[in-house]
Amino acid sequence: MTIQLGYVKFHNDGKTRLSKERDSLAMTAKKMGRDLAKVGFHLSQL
Repeated sequence: MTIQLGYVKFHNDGKTRLSKERDSLAMTAKKMGRDLAKVGFHLSQL
């Protein structure tokens, strides 16, 4: 029973870590999209 509970805790920790990483990557992608839009705007002004 202890091993199974340990596995469940490890599994939940892994899911939490992956969820945080997914959220971080989504935020990075959003910021990069904004930066790309700014670059495109400035290039069109040249």
